[in-house]
Amino acid sequence: MSEIAPIGTMQEIPNRPRLIALIGGNLTMSNIKKYLKENYEQSELQEIAEGGLEGGISGFIYYSETCSFYDENEEEIWDLLEEDADQFGYKDISTFIGSFKGEIQSLTQYKNILTWYAVERQARQLVEEFWGEFAA
Repeated sequence: MSEIAPIGTMQEIPNRPRLIALIGGNLTMSNIKKYLKENYEQSELQEIAEGGLEGGISGFIYYSETCSFYDENEEEIWDLLEEDADQFGYKDISTFIGSFKGEIQSLTQYKNILTWYAVERQARQLVEEFWGEFAA
């Protein structure tokens, strides 16, 4: 068997434009952002970004929906929590979560509030990215 030589940079990949087109041009899009882009219109993302999910956005109304979303995206949610806790100067993630409004009295409520946090955060980023395209 012959050994495959590693490729050093993205620039050296054959058919690079085709590869980027196939994966949508964004090598680091999060699963949550991808879900939001595929399932919500720009106006809905704007609504989430500005008003949050408390007003009732389809797909994030019932605990069954938010808990399922949490279970499917738990690792990414915790990565976002860690990043934001550090960025905003909290000593740890627990202290950061404690700053969220509302009282958490069950695992279901815990999953719900963390889902809302992650979806609202990623919706704000998508809206910023969208408007950034037109500002340039």
